[in-house]
Amino acid sequence: MILSLPALRALREAHRGSFVTVIANPAYFELLNGRYYADRVLSIDRADVSACLAGRPRGGDGVEFLFREADLVVNWLPGPSDEFSIRLAGLGPGRLLSAAPVRRPAGGRHRTEIFFDAIGRAPKGDETDHPTLFPSEADREAGRQALGRLGLTGLPLIAIQPGSGSPSKCWPAERYVSLASRLRERLGLIPVFFLGPAEGRSSLKPVGGELSSFPVVRDLPLPALSGALQQCRVYVGNDSGVTHLAASLGLATIALFGPTDPAEWGPRGARVTILSRHGPCGRDGERPAEPCRCLERIPVEEVYEGICAACMAGDAGR
Repeated sequence: MILSLPALRALREAHRGSFVTVIANPAYFELLNGRYYADRVLSIDRADVSACLAGRPRGGDGVEFLFREADLVVNWLPGPSDEFSIRLAGLGPGRLLSAAPVRRPAGGRHRTEIFFDAIGRAPKGDETDHPTLFPSEADREAGRQALGRLGLTGLPLIAIQPGSGSPSKCWPAERYVSLASRLRERLGLIPVFFLGPAEGRSSLKPVGGELSSFPVVRDLPLPALSGALQQCRVYVGNDSGVTHLAASLGLATIALFGPTDPAEWGPRGARVTILSRHGPCGRDGERPAEPCRCLERIPVEEVYEGICAACMAGDAGR
C-alpha cells in the first residue's frame, strides 16, 4: 500500500475536487480513509463488489452504479487475460486505466515508479522519493493510549518490529534482543517491540522469555500503530509493510534487507537508512532459497551504529 502512495497522490492532485473511492482491504487501506488520499474506503470483500468483478453485477444504485458513473476507474487487480478490466469496461466508466503494478517486472526500477506506469505517466522530479501518510489526530491519540497503558508516555522510545511476511526476510530474533539490550544499557533508550500476526510464527520462540524484559505492543490496527510509531525516536525492522509505514511517517528508519533488493523494494524517505546484504538467493525476483542466510551477515554493532547516527541527526535537527 505504501509504495502506491506517490501515484495515488499524483492522481489526487490531477483530479482536485473529485470524490475518491478506494476499493481494497480496509485493514490496510483504512490509513487512507479521510486522510487526504481517499474520501471513502470500501471493502473489496463486499458482495456487490465481488459480483461486479465476477461479471455478475446486481444492478441498482450500489457499486455497479459507482463504476458506471465514475469519470475515472483505476484497476490494479491482476487477472487472467485482464478479465477484471474487461468486466469493468463493460460497466461503462468515463475512463479506465488497468495494470498490475505489484506483479509487473520492475526492470531495474523502484516499485513506486511501476505504480506510475499504472496511472499512465512517468513520475516527475522527486515524486517517488517521499511516500507520505497523514495520520489523523484520532490515530495519534489511539497510539498514545496504547503506549500509555504500558506506562510509556513521554519517554525516549525506539520501535522494534522483528517480523515480516516471510521468515527469510527476518534478521535473527536473538540479534534484535541483543540490540535492544545494548540500546537500553548504552543509550538509555527504551526499546518497544511491536508485534503483529507475522510474529506469531516460530521465529520468535527462541527469544520468547527474553522479550518479557521489554515492553511489547501487540496487534494494533494500522491507524493506531501509525500513531504509536510517531511517539518513537527511531524505528528498526525488516523488509516489511510496517517498515514502509514508519518511513512514510517521517520517522528515522533503519531497514534491514537480505534476499529482497532494496533498489526495487526499499522504503523511501529523507530519514531512511537501509542496511543490506542482498545476495544471490534474492536475485532477479526469484523466491529466495529457504533458509536464506543473507541477513545473518548484518552484525548487531552495525545496526546499533546506524541507530546512533539517526539519533544524533535527530538531535542536531531539533
